Amino acid sequence: MLQKENFEIFTTKVYHQLIDRQRLGAALQLIHSHPQFTLVSGEVAEIEADYQRMCDFMLSGYADEHRQTLYYQLLHRAFAVTQRLALSDWLNHPYLRGYAIIADGINLDVEQMRDDLQQFVQELALLQLENNHDGDEHAKSIYHAHHTLMQRLFITLCFSSQWAHHLGQKIADLLCSPTIEENDGIQLTSAITLGATNVADPEKLLALLHIYRQSTSMRLKQRALVGWMCALMNFPLDFFPEVKDVLNNVLNQTGTPADVSELIIQMMFCLSTDTESKQLHDEMMPHILKVQQDLQDNAFGINIHDEESLDELLHPDKEEKRAEELEKTINHMMDMREKGVDIYFSGFSQMKRFPFFSSLVNWFVPFYIHHPELEQTPQELLNSRFLQTMLTNAPFCDSDKYSMVLGLSQIYGKMPPEFREHFLNADILDQHQNMDISSGTYIRRAYLQDLYRFYHVNDASRDYRMLFNLDGLCRVITLDTFKTVMGRQCSNLWRTLIKNGHISEARLLVNAYYDPAQADEVVGRALLSMKEGLYPQAEEEYGKACKLRPNDMALRAHYARACYLNGNYKKAAELFKTLSIADPTNKRYALDGAIALIHCGKTEEAMPELFRLNYEYPDDLNVQRALAWGSLLQHKVEQATKIYMKLVDIGRQNLNSTDNTTATTAATDRLNAGYCAWADHRVKTALVLFRESRMSEETLNKHFQADRELLESYGIGPIEQAMMLDALEKQED
Repeated sequence: MLQKENFEIFTTKVYHQLIDRQRLGAALQLIHSHPQFTLVSGEVAEIEADYQRMCDFMLSGYADEHRQTLYYQLLHRAFAVTQRLALSDWLNHPYLRGYAIIADGINLDVEQMRDDLQQFVQELALLQLENNHDGDEHAKSIYHAHHTLMQRLFITLCFSSQWAHHLGQKIADLLCSPTIEENDGIQLTSAITLGATNVADPEKLLALLHIYRQSTSMRLKQRALVGWMCALMNFPLDFFPEVKDVLNNVLNQTGTPADVSELIIQMMFCLSTDTESKQLHDEMMPHILKVQQDLQDNAFGINIHDEESLDELLHPDKEEKRAEELEKTINHMMDMREKGVDIYFSGFSQMKRFPFFSSLVNWFVPFYIHHPELEQTPQELLNSRFLQTMLTNAPFCDSDKYSMVLGLSQIYGKMPPEFREHFLNADILDQHQNMDISSGTYIRRAYLQDLYRFYHVNDASRDYRMLFNLDGLCRVITLDTFKTVMGRQCSNLWRTLIKNGHISEARLLVNAYYDPAQADEVVGRALLSMKEGLYPQAEEEYGKACKLRPNDMALRAHYARACYLNGNYKKAAELFKTLSIADPTNKRYALDGAIALIHCGKTEEAMPELFRLNYEYPDDLNVQRALAWGSLLQHKVEQATKIYMKLVDIGRQNLNSTDNTTATTAATDRLNAGYCAWADHRVKTALVLFRESRMSEETLNKHFQADRELLESYGIGPIEQAMMLDALEKQED
């Protein structure tokens, strides 16, 4: 068996010859070199024989109007052979060998599938007419037989070799048919998704596209969407014009661009699950539990001491504030959920060790109470008001619903009888649940959560190609096929990506959809350049955007800040002055303008404005910092020292802050306070302040170099700077 990475290299080489160069002969030579070539030797021999006849015909000097068509057919046949090798290699993985044996022994007969699935519907209908004591046992046998059938079909669709031409449409027609159970179509669509994302197959991809296009079931439609979008990440679309045509048709359907955009955003939130779960586990839940305990302790008179009584007298609203904090934290969690954050992952991921989840199929089966592996669950629990409410209204994905039922069934029998009765009839409607559970957004989110659990909790998932690839999805919608229809959706998408810190993915989209005549697109590139620290580009792009929207003051402010960060202080000062005239009440414009003037060497011009701002905003520390720096530049050391030492005292607790910005600001205040002391010949005080800044020798030296002119104006030259660094190093030793 080839290692995964080695096979991917092999496939890339074959793709290069087949798809990029369209060199059939070279591709066939590579296929011959594969260790498992004997599996496809017969098919390759037929391709080579057909190709040799084509070559002989051409070398004989005969014209053939069908030559191009026939050549492309041979290329596609060679592609199918390559994918058969890929499938074989995939199925050699330890967890998948058993599935390979099952899949090889089953003939993919659509009509037989139809008969089997329709028979189940008929049996359920007849079951409703039964009115005898054997009904329960008969029902169990029907569901058992159907579960076995669905396992077999799932494995067949997932691990079957390259499908025959038009099979994708036939499968789609079957799964969308109103004559079969909706849950069956949903489950088997997931099987096709797993297969199509792991081994490229045009017919499997077409099946997913057709399901999305023609299904009237929102649940089925959204699973198909996830499937074909993820399958496209590793599919040579230009190589299959018929697939491209169907995709174009799908993308031009009303609502598809919005669905695609939402899917990528939801995938983005899925990828933040680990981080968000850690925050919930380490911060939010302990806080909730602590506040709840404090409130309970107070309510029952626990831990009442004199000092606490005094605290209550001094702060009579303390308990009210605790309750408000609790409500605020819970509401924040609900807001996270509404945005799409998977807040339940941490809890439910611990409940995937039941034997139920050892079956591949069970990770993807929609929840239904007649699942054979729920037979041991007490019927009164399954039919209880509590559980029905949770399963119907709570925002849980299907695998979490199974986890909940399996977990409750284990503890239900251990409950005291009086508590059990109360539990069964409890009504716990979620007051925060306001999402339409029938909406595409909700259904797609729940399915993505099922997939996320499969890929991140299931031990066997390492043998499957990872679906959660935000970069891959973004690359998909940069294909020319998507560009004509995504339009505004893409603009909204890259803004959301930027907002959530996915800069490289946003850059992909902005560059692909860039139109220099559209201000929004130009602004997008400018914003990304700022995020990436590419300030020359940001200044240039914001300048272009301002020409397109000359009356947009907010845009002009971004332009000014880009100029400032690019070191174009003169232009920045001009822009901030214009902004201040247009909006004289905006403190930020006035302050940034004054700072830009200082950098231009116009400190005298800037200081009156800084004094005005300090008078109007005496508590603004940034105004004070600018005023102190200006004073230091004017050699008003005493004035600067007074301000900086005040800032040092305020920031004394911030050097250990986990907030990098806060800690950096506190360190810089000590650095500048050290400059003041050094300028005033209080060298030992300067040494202490530099040491308290906790800056490394390298960082300090960079600051000294950047502020060389200021230091030299006080007679502090390179030698003094070197000696100060040596003194700091010596003290540390």
